[in-house]
Amino acid sequence: RSSDLPAHTALWRVWAGEQGMNLMSSTLLLEDTQVPFDRLQAEQIAGFREAWANAGHAREPRVSVSRSVMPITTDLDRRLFGADENADQVGWLDGARSPMTPQVLSGFRAGLKKAGIKFESRLHFCSDYDAKTIHDKIVAWFSGGTPPTAVFCADDQLVPDVYRTLEELNKRIPEDVSVLGRGNLPIGTVLKPHLTTIAIPAFEMGKNAAELLIDAVAAAPKTPRRIHLKAQLIERESA
Repeated sequence: RSSDLPAHTALWRVWAGEQGMNLMSSTLLLEDTQVPFDRLQAEQIAGFREAWANAGHAREPRVSVSRSVMPITTDLDRRLFGADENADQVGWLDGARSPMTPQVLSGFRAGLKKAGIKFESRLHFCSDYDAKTIHDKIVAWFSGGTPPTAVFCADDQLVPDVYRTLEELNKRIPEDVSVLGRGNLPIGTVLKPHLTTIAIPAFEMGKNAAELLIDAVAAAPKTPRRIHLKAQLIERESA
C-alpha cells in the first residue's frame, strides 16, 4: 500500500531490503544533502544490504544502478543538454580593415573570453565586401572542424551574403546559427528573419568629434582625450 511506503528517499533502500526486494538505484537525486554522489550511493546500498541481512533473507540481494538517458533530437535539446557553453564558436566576418578594426576585435575577443569561449583565428576573416569570398569562407567553416554556432558581421552590409550562404547550406537562423550585425541599417528589417544588430551612435560620434575639433582650434589640448560612447543592442529575430 502507498501509505506504508517511506517518504524519505534514503529510507526506500532500507524498506526494500526489509521486504526482500532487489534494489535498482538511479543516478537522479530528489534532495541535495551536500554529500558527494558516489558516497551517497555507497551509503544507501550499504543500508539496503544491512536491512536485507537483518531481515534474515536467505538469497543474495541484487543491486543495480541505472543511469538516466535523455535523447537529444532537436537543436534546442543540443543547446540545453548536448554540450556546455564552451563548445560554442563564434565566427567574425569583417568588411574592410580600418583604424577601428583592432579596437573592435579587442572587444570581440574580450567578450568571448568572458563567456568562456575560445577565440579561433580560423573563424575571423576580412572579406573586402566580396560576395564570393564571403560564400567560400562560410562554406569552409561548415565543411570541417567545429562550425560556428553564431556569426558576427562587423557591418550590416555583409549580412545578405551571409544569409544566402547559410540558406544554401540548409542552416536555419537562429535555430542552427545565430547572426548578429553592426550598424543598424534599414536592411535589417527587410531581411527574414529580421536582423539583430548593434546600433552605432553615429550622431553622437559626429557631435563629439566636432566639439573636440573646435576645442583644439581654440586652445590646443595638452593631453589627448578619449570619449567612450555606448552602443545599443537592437534585438530582433536572428539572434
